[in-house]
Amino acid sequence: MQPAMNPPADARAPEHKHLFSNNRKTRRPPTKLQLFFRRTLSALLLAALMTALVAQSLNWLPDMWAAVVRFWLPRLGVGAEPLLGAHTLYANWIVRQLAIHVPISAPTSTNMLAHALATAALFLMSLALVRKHVAIAHLLRVFCVVHVIGLTVFAFGGGNTSVAAHTLGLYDFNIALMLLTPSILAVGFYLYEGSLSRRIAGSLLILAYLAIALPFKLVMHVWLIKLLTPLAMPTLYLLFGPAFDIFLLVCIYAYVVAWQRHSLPQPASPAAAVS
Repeated sequence: MQPAMNPPADARAPEHKHLFSNNRKTRRPPTKLQLFFRRTLSALLLAALMTALVAQSLNWLPDMWAAVVRFWLPRLGVGAEPLLGAHTLYANWIVRQLAIHVPISAPTSTNMLAHALATAALFLMSLALVRKHVAIAHLLRVFCVVHVIGLTVFAFGGGNTSVAAHTLGLYDFNIALMLLTPSILAVGFYLYEGSLSRRIAGSLLILAYLAIALPFKLVMHVWLIKLLTPLAMPTLYLLFGPAFDIFLLVCIYAYVVAWQRHSLPQPASPAAAVS
């Protein structure tokens, strides 16, 4: 008796699918172009939302800044009064300005000589530190070059002695930077960061620095100008004004983008599984 032979694979009866079986096709993953458009759209929407939030906060932030300035200036021995008066226009939107008026006399020749000698002493100090502390030596040289330029401008009668104009320039730059920060983040951080919570947290961290640091920066500038005479204005504005704000923003941005991603656990490698 011959053993029963299995029918070939082609001759097998087709399997009948159940009436209620899931016959839908699996959804294809989105393409790179679709992901790019989705992330770009979400970045633009978040930037618009954060800009509106900044614009709304500028309705009450100037009052808080003026209160901080009024609290600290008398305690530093500066008889100044912050004024919330003049209005400026940003893209058809009105923002109140904060100016600090301090009566300061023009610098004398004695003040010029004292600043020149102090600058020369700092330059000699940079020469002594160049071997062991190169970074500090270069920073001191940059400070000396900027201060010499400022002294030269004052020597030829072109220096500004208005504290109100100095603080108003710092204030306007800070306001403009707060309004532009969401748009700047939209073309970089928002595009490659997929987590919405990290986008919002990073934006709020940068905006919080700009909002909190502004009144204290104005107070320190006014106090140093009162202490060092208006000859310190160009150096303070160039080194510890907008350029310093941008430097700190870059540091905060680098910290934000370096946040560790709490991603899903990755599967173990084959070598680890064998061991």
